[in-house]
Amino acid sequence: MLRISYSALLATRNTQHMNLTDYLEIFRRRWPLLLALPLLAGMISLAAGLAQPKRYAVTGSTIVSRGVTDQASTAGVTWAREDTVAQDLPTIISSAIFARDVADELAAQGRSADQATVQRALHAVSDGKIVRITATADNPELAAAIVQSAIQLLQRNGLRYWGDPTWTPTQPGVNIRPLDPPGTPVPVPTTREIALDAALRAAVGLIVALGLVAGLEARGRG
Repeated sequence: MLRISYSALLATRNTQHMNLTDYLEIFRRRWPLLLALPLLAGMISLAAGLAQPKRYAVTGSTIVSRGVTDQASTAGVTWAREDTVAQDLPTIISSAIFARDVADELAAQGRSADQATVQRALHAVSDGKIVRITATADNPELAAAIVQSAIQLLQRNGLRYWGDPTWTPTQPGVNIRPLDPPGTPVPVPTTREIALDAALRAAVGLIVALGLVAGLEARGRG
């Protein structure tokens, strides 16, 4: 039977155990790697974020509900006649048909934005009956005009975007009440978001550096 003395076990344990002094010694020898990698990752991310072309986001909020329409119409309601217009609206707003109408509306105002540009710019989220419509563009005035045009088209055309043949200009079938008009353009990404992204990438760089140092130390002890 193989017998291992207590003193041998203690010696093995001592060789495997690392105290604070050992870690400080490793940091003293490896600090250039431990600092350089996260700093490099963070600086590259920060420079890339700040070098991005300026873009601006504008958001407007509306209260949305189904209006008076033909009772036989099933557009914007469930089989139990529950109103789903607000929930449907983000999908409608992101559609190519709606983007084409917004582009035509902008052209009538003397603004240049094709359908593809408008479709990429528009985004909406619903929260109960409240729908927030956001447009992002290189020009803050264009972003605001896209949001305003989108709200006006929804007020004018209503259930037409649900494919309801009963809608009319005087009875669009959807109530769109502006809650907050298109607000102040906000640069995207914001400086805070760029800094946060750089900090996260620096943290990842530190984790990678720690892994490299651990591998180098293990090889040195092997």
